[in-house]
Amino acid sequence: MTRLAEGAGFTALGEALCGRRDADSFSLEEIAAERLRLAIGDPSASPLDLALLVRHALLAEGARQGGGEAVWLPRPKKRACSDEVLALAGLEPIGADRVRARPWRPGWLADSDPDPDRLAAASIPRRFEAAGPPPDPFISQLGYATYRSVGQRAAVRSALLTPEGRTLAIDLPTGEGKSAIFHAIDAVGFASAPIPANEGVTLVVVPTVALAYDHENNVRAERTDPLAYVGDNAERRAAIIERLSTQQTGLVFCAPEAACGSLRGTLISLAEAGRLKALVLDEAHLVDAWGTGFRPEFQSLAGLRAELLAACPAGARIRTLLLSATLTPETLDTLEVLFARPERLELLSAAQVRPEPAYVVAPQTDATSRNLRVEEAILRLPRPMILYVTKVADAVAWAHRFAALGLSRFAAFHGDTPDNERAATLKRWSKGELDLVVATSAFGLGIDYPQVRAVVHGCVPETFDRFYQEVGRGGRDGRTSLSLLLPSHSDVKLARGLNRERVITVRRGLERWRSMFEHPQTRHLGDKRFKLRLDVAPGPGIDDIDLVGERSLQWNARVLTLMARCGLLRMVGGVRGESSEDGVFETVEILDDQHLLEEIWDRKVEPVRGQIARARSRNLALMVRHLRGGECPASLIEELYGASRILKGCSNCQICRADPARAQMDALPLEPAAVWPAPALSSTLSGLLSDGEFVVTFDATATGAYASRRMAAALSGLTQGGMRVFRLVGDTPPVFERGLADLATRPVFLSRSATSATSRLPPGPEVVIVGETPWRLSPPGRDPRILILPSGAADPDRPGEGLLDRYNRVSMTLDTLLERLST
Repeated sequence: MTRLAEGAGFTALGEALCGRRDADSFSLEEIAAERLRLAIGDPSASPLDLALLVRHALLAEGARQGGGEAVWLPRPKKRACSDEVLALAGLEPIGADRVRARPWRPGWLADSDPDPDRLAAASIPRRFEAAGPPPDPFISQLGYATYRSVGQRAAVRSALLTPEGRTLAIDLPTGEGKSAIFHAIDAVGFASAPIPANEGVTLVVVPTVALAYDHENNVRAERTDPLAYVGDNAERRAAIIERLSTQQTGLVFCAPEAACGSLRGTLISLAEAGRLKALVLDEAHLVDAWGTGFRPEFQSLAGLRAELLAACPAGARIRTLLLSATLTPETLDTLEVLFARPERLELLSAAQVRPEPAYVVAPQTDATSRNLRVEEAILRLPRPMILYVTKVADAVAWAHRFAALGLSRFAAFHGDTPDNERAATLKRWSKGELDLVVATSAFGLGIDYPQVRAVVHGCVPETFDRFYQEVGRGGRDGRTSLSLLLPSHSDVKLARGLNRERVITVRRGLERWRSMFEHPQTRHLGDKRFKLRLDVAPGPGIDDIDLVGERSLQWNARVLTLMARCGLLRMVGGVRGESSEDGVFETVEILDDQHLLEEIWDRKVEPVRGQIARARSRNLALMVRHLRGGECPASLIEELYGASRILKGCSNCQICRADPARAQMDALPLEPAAVWPAPALSSTLSGLLSDGEFVVTFDATATGAYASRRMAAALSGLTQGGMRVFRLVGDTPPVFERGLADLATRPVFLSRSATSATSRLPPGPEVVIVGETPWRLSPPGRDPRILILPSGAADPDRPGEGLLDRYNRVSMTLDTLLERLST
């Protein structure tokens, strides 16, 4: 198939539309044009679907040409695109056989705003255009040529340096490749772990089945064994448990319900054998957003982690990695309570304001007018597009409306959508067979579909955090996308109600706690540990006794999380549906013997409850401020996530678009420093570095296989002794290449530079390999390091003298080093 560049491709697209060329005989570089080409051969595409894609292709070509008023395409011949359909899609005929896009200037937007459809269709690069930073050797094991950003490199390095038993939260912008973190853990292991690099199990907990499948598909193309442990496939689940039980190796992706349920026994066995490398929570902000809401198993993961840590042998305790693109201070507090204590939660933040979304906000109106605006936007904006709503009923209603309009390439995705329909929708979405999805919040979560051009909100989210997450599902390819917010007055009222509903009162919380603690099925497990049933009525009163079900369970889960944050208890294990009993259970350890007293709740719980309520209220207030306009969303985003943790830049709003001086998006000015230092060294290397530094000399003229093997053996011995940081200065002699290639199988961090300038490597012991470049010895007092220098290297400051002539610390030849390492 011939791939055509933009100009020639647009001509070929026109020929395919009018039937003079087979649409399957070529492909196109331009994204909008290629989407239209594929739809020409899609029998499910309706005339309106095709007309809307024609409009998008025209807008994109117009943006490429710098104007677009004269851009046209042939009228589609393979579909009956009547004048009524063309008008509905915002197209106008030019004579009998051509069409062009009519300008769209909604009367409900400010005159100063550009056409929102053209904003989205322009697809201007905003991120990822520059070459990524130099890679570490193991990156090649993951199928990458380089890192995507300096933030991703810092995140991967910090993750692999995590000490046993510790917890690291990683805040990395959407689209920068958080999945590389657990791929690296699986491929090369942790820097200080006793488990061989490519052995052991890495558990990745994901919020949706779709995301589990997505990660499985993206791990490695040659993998055929299943990695996604999902509930609808018994054969797949059995195969994964067999692999975990016998081979005790590899990645496994699952939902929190599976990790706390049917996988729990296998995971504990792996932990006891010292074969469980890490617990990774993908989209970790949902522990706070969902775990205290409608997915209590998210918080039960804290108890599972406690069980796993207790089962691990000394020296092989699991690491916990919490990955997200949106971590508020309140979310970090919750994660620290549930997944880090008694240790501190460490954070690697490479967050920055997403530069892709162009923000457009319509003024509030009544619900009927708002719905007309949504419909108008759906019939004008480029594809692919997501329409977000809050209520399931609204998603269903919009799906019926889309069908009535004549659309076919769309789907609805919400809490009542059956699992098989969800899977089919996500498959069609990822293959580009859907142009539009109307959804509640979970759709698109973590799914790597980069080309979304427009995100429309036909609602007002109850927090600015939720809004920003949903906006972030557009423009993941680093090109401009559109955020169009279309609010009604009733939406604001609904958002306020949902926001208030999430924070329980102290008296009601205590009542629910007593109901759980004093329930007949509560079991004392010894010491201060109790097994509680969560799905119980909130109280003994006549109004509460029948309130048994999922919603009561959700509130009870929130109560336990609140108590954990206040230091009244900690969760140490929980399962759903044990073999001998039905229900949802949590094992807790009581930390305060006065946990049932009102005065203790007033003194310990109320301040924290008030803090949570104020944080949620502040989150909603930011959403309302965005509705009102007059403030750059980047300022609101910075206020939400913390000015010290997110790089502010242009957010492509009305204010920034009007002021070219603001319309700049800086890359991270400096790579975030690694959270952890390099691990301790073996006794042999520690002894050699007792003075802080020693020098190894090698024959720079030596070549051939023997010399390469000797150097490779030296580098291998250094890594086996614990060396993880390598710095190459100047041109590296060819004799090093085999040894450097061998480092790709180990968690080793590498920098290359022409001079001795300081690198952004993790702190700690390092190996510095000096090639053909002048080198000056530094005074004592820096991190321990091994210098590998050519024999007879000259002193650049003393002509005629060798660099080591006045050196009074340890030095040895390469052969001597090999002897020392072998003893």
